[in-house]
Amino acid sequence: MKKTILLFICLLCATFAFAQKMQDVVYLKNGSVIRGTITELKPSESISIQTSDGSIFVYKMDEVERTAAEEAVVQAPVASEKSPALAGILSFLLPGAGQFYYGNNQLGWIDLGEEVAAILLLRIGANLYSNNVAATNQHVSYVNEGLARTGLSMVLAGVIWGSANEICSIVNAVKGARAVNRENGYAMIDVGNGVSVGCRPSLSYEVPEYACHMPGGLSTGLSLRIAF
Repeated sequence: MKKTILLFICLLCATFAFAQKMQDVVYLKNGSVIRGTITELKPSESISIQTSDGSIFVYKMDEVERTAAEEAVVQAPVASEKSPALAGILSFLLPGAGQFYYGNNQLGWIDLGEEVAAILLLRIGANLYSNNVAATNQHVSYVNEGLARTGLSMVLAGVIWGSANEICSIVNAVKGARAVNRENGYAMIDVGNGVSVGCRPSLSYEVPEYACHMPGGLSTGLSLRIAF
């Protein structure tokens, strides 16, 4: 009994998954093909079908050649290109932001965390130094010279750490954005002076909502970009 129930559930899930990939198709006698979801069917009178953009088409049954349920062809989203210049600017404003922009969230969090740690080190060192130094117009005296020097060292370490992390984040953001573009099909060519030119051919099969005489076709294109 349990096996029968389990088999029934599996068949039901498989049927639901299959149905999710299907779409209604109305073939008209004039050669047009409309794809979507049939919302109303009046035998011998009319048929209504709603396309994915929300448009509703109503046809008389004497205009319809046949109807069918066919597997929906979903075009994979095209990966967007990333601007190396923008990635570098974002990492300059906030280390790690450029990495988030081109998709490396792990490295973005690392760079952001290091920058926060460097700022905290600088602030703690500055407070430690200021609390152990008594400055007058003539000279500087130390409340605790050892702690003052430790605070000064922490300030210098925080400045160096933060600056180095920001520079590395900018460089990595620019290189990372270019690498992502190459992975997405952009062939980048350096032309000198930090300028590179890239292109990416595209080939896809598109199924329009309605078309005359043919349900779909191949679409080709070429994307060009210039990176500074």
